[in-house]
Amino acid sequence: MLSEMLGGSNSSYLHTRLVEQEQVADAVQLGYDGMARGEDAINVYAQPKEGISLEQLEQAFNAALADFPQQGLTAAALQRVKARVKTAEVQARDGNLGLATSLGHWVAIGAEVAAYNQRLAWLDAVTLDDVRTAFATFLTGHQHTTGYLLPEQN
Repeated sequence: MLSEMLGGSNSSYLHTRLVEQEQVADAVQLGYDGMARGEDAINVYAQPKEGISLEQLEQAFNAALADFPQQGLTAAALQRVKARVKTAEVQARDGNLGLATSLGHWVAIGAEVAAYNQRLAWLDAVTLDDVRTAFATFLTGHQHTTGYLLPEQN
């Protein structure tokens, strides 16, 4: 839920803040595969608007991230994300191929088949405190690497 709230769509906190409000980025995305086996990285992609340096965008991103618990972590945002994630989960199970793929992925990461049908209830049970704890655990401090993709220089 945290990754979806932060950068999972055009209505996410980072997109709204950096693309629409501050207008320092043309695009912002955040990705995390919660169904990966073992730990997974949280990946952020941001493309600066013309005239904005990568350093300026990084500073704006860091400020937005620091403000997220107070500004972006709301009950309304969590409910929107829950609806979107649950809809995607139900659609992934639609039809034989979708169900086989979804269940196969579940089993491939070592999860119990019996728990598969509880996933929607687990998603529904996520609270603001759960998201706040995940944010404090994984997105605070200096556990990050920043890379810039630059054009080749002649």
